[in-house]
Amino acid sequence: MRRYIGIVFLCVAVMVALLGCDRAEESAEKVYIAYLEACKVSAEAPLPYCHYEHEILRGYAADIGEGQLIDTYRILERNKINKDLYEFTTEVTDRSGDQQVCYQFVGRIDGEFYVIINTYEIPAELQEGLNVDDYTYYQENTLPIEDVWEQQTEEPTD
Repeated sequence: MRRYIGIVFLCVAVMVALLGCDRAEESAEKVYIAYLEACKVSAEAPLPYCHYEHEILRGYAADIGEGQLIDTYRILERNKINKDLYEFTTEVTDRSGDQQVCYQFVGRIDGEFYVIINTYEIPAELQEGLNVDDYTYYQENTLPIEDVWEQQTEEPTD
């Protein structure tokens, strides 16, 4: 009888754990979709959904203007990096008709899910299992983010 109760208890525990995993992925996707929908409204609307490690990028995101608003999006892939970090590969078309595929992340920070725009904004504690090279892309005539940080930390010369 004890063996039977133990097996039933183990099965229930596994089912509860699996149910929790599905809910986390579903919650992450709901936050990401809410973020994408906010990106259709205004440049400021998505900011409450976002996490920024570097405040300069939060300011930049707020100042990019209405030209960056999206018209349509299509989530191509959702990948679980670890229990607290998910990557979404998304095809986005802005209001001018320009289309691009981007990698964005949703991470659980202090118990809440937030959208993380790029790998440089992912907190160190969420990076387990993350291969940054898989989600890094450089476009022609862009300055690598490492150079931006270097310029921000250099003291001005008079």
